[in-house]
Amino acid sequence: MSGQAGRGSFSRPDFGRLGIMAVLGFSSGLPWALSGPTLRYWMSGEHVPLGMIGLTANIGLAYLLKFVWAPFFDEAKPFFFGRRRGWLIPVQIALALAIAALALSDPGQDIWLTLGLGALVAFLSASQDIIIDAWRIEAFAPNLQGAALACEVWGWRVAYQVSNAGVIALSIGLGWHGAFGLMAVLALLGPLAVLFAPEPQVAREVHPAGLASRFTQAVREPLQEFLGRRGIAVIIGFIVLFRLGGALGGTMLAPIIPLWGSIAPISRWRTGRYRWSAALPAPGWVACW
Repeated sequence: MSGQAGRGSFSRPDFGRLGIMAVLGFSSGLPWALSGPTLRYWMSGEHVPLGMIGLTANIGLAYLLKFVWAPFFDEAKPFFFGRRRGWLIPVQIALALAIAALALSDPGQDIWLTLGLGALVAFLSASQDIIIDAWRIEAFAPNLQGAALACEVWGWRVAYQVSNAGVIALSIGLGWHGAFGLMAVLALLGPLAVLFAPEPQVAREVHPAGLASRFTQAVREPLQEFLGRRGIAVIIGFIVLFRLGGALGGTMLAPIIPLWGSIAPISRWRTGRYRWSAALPAPGWVACW
């Protein structure tokens, strides 16, 4: 790592790792829509009842609860490729297979199978995010963390549009099965990037023995400290109320769009394209800053 480099200066190895970080960001963002909004578009096209479409909101709980099993990836050491790469490669391959299985499912015939596969995609995607974040923190010097995060965010944003507006547009010609299947192929970019990624060489902290003690240190104690802060109830209440409208409206947006009739595919694609141009640049520049 170029830990001695000043802010804004990058060596050739730094650029290489930043490129890998962008691809890993792409790998991180690709599954999110496939188990969320894009899946709901597909379900609405198959005339799945609104109640079942609403259940897909629970799939996203994996991203909220990933801190529960995050200590496992620190505690258990894989047999090959190192601690980070050794977990990332099998999780990403399993994720690509889960997306392929989701592509082969039929929400119009067996909605519970589709929901189960969507939940599996979300779980593996959340697990991938855990390991990618750990690799980024350990692979980059402190002065490069902002640039690394920016590359990850840009990659994530591009992947989100590919797996949302891109899949919807592709479904017009390829069908939903073909469009989702193509995403399973793109998911293989993740393990390919990991093969070129260096394994971070860091001095590991000494943790309490056993998963239970590790969970207490990594999850229970930080939560107790956070919830014990002054004014935390007001902060949590504000966050919940701020996000409530978007969470409720966003989940049920997919069943509404097909009511637009034959212009629905064009409207979806244009909405995604405009959202792309508006949302892609800002987070990356903020992270760099």
